[in-house]
Amino acid sequence: AFAVTAAVALAGGVVFTLTYRPSPDHNEPPLASSTPSQLLYGLARILRQAWMRPILWSGIPLVGAQFGITAYLMLFVRDHFHRPLSEGAILLTVLQIGGVIGRIVLAAWSDRPRLSRLAAVRISMACSALLLAPLPVLPTRTAFGVLIAITAVLGFFVIGWYGPWVAHVADAAPSNSVGRATGGAMAANQVAIIAAPPLLGLVHDTSGTYLTVWWILAAIIAACALKT
Repeated sequence: AFAVTAAVALAGGVVFTLTYRPSPDHNEPPLASSTPSQLLYGLARILRQAWMRPILWSGIPLVGAQFGITAYLMLFVRDHFHRPLSEGAILLTVLQIGGVIGRIVLAAWSDRPRLSRLAAVRISMACSALLLAPLPVLPTRTAFGVLIAITAVLGFFVIGWYGPWVAHVADAAPSNSVGRATGGAMAANQVAIIAAPPLLGLVHDTSGTYLTVWWILAAIIAACALKT
């Protein structure tokens, strides 16, 4: 499994390297023209801008939820619903499929002139929180078809938010800072990606239940949604 994954990733990199060509009007200065200290100063300056705050308040909790749910969904299904890990794997697949559809549909929806891209992200945050909150109190005998439906819709929002979010970063940043803004936002997201799974695991081990995990996650998303 790991060898096949590595081969696919390597093949994608090779194809991209052989086929990508920058646009003729690409006049951005190369990174080598800036020193590391200048790059870090520029990154810190970008992250302090007012237009960056909604980006951070939405991206960090959503990406943390995305990777937290991905990490613990199978174990939650096993422990709460007493179902085999093979069924949890099916639900994890459904979660990802819902996310694939969500990234396309939500991004296309955010292109509509009457809807801002940030509005699509806010809707994703609200729906993710609303779907997470009842998850740990569902009856243990909940039908598998119901779990599939809930997981698909959850994946649609908790993974699908990324498309309109990235587009909003490009829209909100000044034309000469899109690269730095995207890099700064991605860097902040990477911190959440690294931190969320072990922190949520610590919450579970401390409380002994996934109810605390999912409710804290839902509360954080809802609170951050009010900030964006």
